This record gives sequence, C-alpha cells and structure tokens, in this order.
Amino acid sequence: MATRAFICVELDEGIRKGVAGLQRRLGAGNLVKWVEEENLHLTLKFMGDLSDEQVLMTSRILHSAVNGFEPFEFELRGIGTFPRSRAPRIVWVGVKDEAEILSKLAGRLEESLEPVGAKKEPRKYVPHLTIGRVRGTRGAGRLLDKVSKNRSYEGGTQRVERLTFMRSDLTPSGPIYSPLERIHIGR
Repeated sequence: MATRAFICVELDEGIRKGVAGLQRRLGAGNLVKWVEEENLHLTLKFMGDLSDEQVLMTSRILHSAVNGFEPFEFELRGIGTFPRSRAPRIVWVGVKDEAEILSKLAGRLEESLEPVGAKKEPRKYVPHLTIGRVRGTRGAGRLLDKVSKNRSYEGGTQRVERLTFMRSDLTPSGPIYSPLERIHIGR
C-alpha cells in the first residue's frame, strides 16, 4: 500500500492559533475550505504516493539533505491568493525569509530526492502557508475584499529546528496528518 507524504515545517501552536483567527476574520462561508488549525504547516516538498522502500530511502536522504543547515527563523506576513485574478483557488499567508533559507532548503530537497522518484516541481519554490482552498467563484469578490483589508497581516516568527516527513491520509472529512519522522537541523 502506498504512503502519501510530504516534507514540511510544523508550526508552533501560537502561530496556528493566530492563523485560525485570521481565517475566522476572512469568513467566506462555504466558498473556502479552510485548512484546519491542527493541520497548518509550511510545505517544503510534496512527495505524493511512496512505496515502503521509497519511504525508507526518503528518510535516509533527508538526514543528509539537511547537512550544512543550522536552525533558523522566518516571519509570517501578509496574505493573498493564487492566482491573483478574480477567480482565486488558494488563500495564502506570506513568508518573509530574508536569508532565503527556506528556498535553499527546498532546492536541496528537490535535488536530493530525485533518485527516490519525487516529481520535480515545474515552478520555482515560493515559501507560503496555504490556509484555504477556494471551492468556486460565487462570492469571490467579497473574499478578495476581505483579503485586501487584511494584507498587512503579521503572524509572528517561527523558529525552525527540524523538518517533518509527514504522512497524509485522505478521508471524506479531510486529511489526517501523522509524522513519519522528524529530522533535526544542525545536529
């Protein structure tokens, strides 16, 4: 049986609570499927479905991929939508990473995990926190107005001392995430 997985940064409880408050302010009724507070995370690499052997290989590679990195911090700041048109699909919170460590780390993962069979991303990695997925276009104008009014959102600073290799089980009521392994940075 395949394991659906991704590599991420788990967020501190205070950061998650702040984002959940932002989601409540944005509202949007049934137009947006908000990411549940306990599931909020910053994805570095989506792996997709992996065999047991690929899970083991990924775990081994992750330990060497973080070599040369030290713990670091980033800020959550601003919100927006992808695409930026009148028909948004994703609502996101921005990530301010002045040293671009997240991009460097994501690039290292992209390169290191290719032998496992991980699909190469067609676009350059842009760090962001997905907080909601838009289900349609009806009422999108109101959502975009609320996003615009909250553009200056400041979500706090997140310290990163480890990455999480996360399993994702899809269920009718939403995904259930469980850590396969936590990989410490700088050890």
